[in-house]
Amino acid sequence: MKQDRSLVDIHFNTSDRPVLVAHDRFADLDNGINARESSVQSVELHTGIMDGISKGNIDGISEATAQARTPDLADKWLAFWQANFHGKLLLVLICVLLACASIAGTRVGLVTLDALWFLISFLTATVFLHQNKKAFWAYTGCAMIMSMLDAVSQFAPNTVIFGLLGTVCGVGFAVQLIAAIIFLIIKLSRVRRVTIDTIFGGICVYMLLAFLWYVFYAVILVYDPTAFKFAYTRTGAYDLMYFSLNTISTLGQGDIVPLSRLTMVLCNLEAIVGQIFPSVFIARLVSLYVINELEDRNSKRPSS
Repeated sequence: MKQDRSLVDIHFNTSDRPVLVAHDRFADLDNGINARESSVQSVELHTGIMDGISKGNIDGISEATAQARTPDLADKWLAFWQANFHGKLLLVLICVLLACASIAGTRVGLVTLDALWFLISFLTATVFLHQNKKAFWAYTGCAMIMSMLDAVSQFAPNTVIFGLLGTVCGVGFAVQLIAAIIFLIIKLSRVRRVTIDTIFGGICVYMLLAFLWYVFYAVILVYDPTAFKFAYTRTGAYDLMYFSLNTISTLGQGDIVPLSRLTMVLCNLEAIVGQIFPSVFIARLVSLYVINELEDRNSKRPSS
């Protein structure tokens, strides 16, 4: 028994039980094409529906098909962020950078920055870990705990507690950033068709790398206040973010200078990554994008 293939296929598997295959239209995440059918959801019908099939109860089958294809609130939330995800993530990262530059000098600003850090982790888990609930809640739970601890550390009564909480939060943030970078690189490496949103993903990885080194520098500065020499009076957390972005882009204005051997090595590594990543990874994405555009243009030309 078979209905319209655009809506549903019903066939029998090896156990002689009917299987409903509902074809849903989702956004093609790797290609950024919203109108392509890219996922197929298979739902095994209840034994009672099998009796309805034998009796010709088409209404019951149609109702079950509608229930299988009706997205809930979580599906709508997931579909919203999956569509052009890299562009939205890039917007959030820019907001983090602006917040760090404008309001991170105050306690309220630092708490706001912690909320934005959690938002990055939550969006990453929403897109990459939605199929594994345990991993999703573990990742977002750790992100929430780290953000709350870092917010509490801003009101710590002494430097010992501040240093301890800062170290724990720094390690936690670093692990989450590394995980997000790995998720994005794996996803972008598997893309067959590159779009503008895919290139935005490469830029997101580049910015996340700068944020990762910022966390490294911040943790070091907690235990070694002389690890950097500032040519001006420090104004807040943005100083190290500014230094990290200057280093990864090899700008090097010289107003912040690493003094300890550890910070020197980290600066060298960040500069190397800042040179290799755009020239290899992002350049590859741009090249594939140009190739895809040329192929599309050639395919649209009328054959002579």
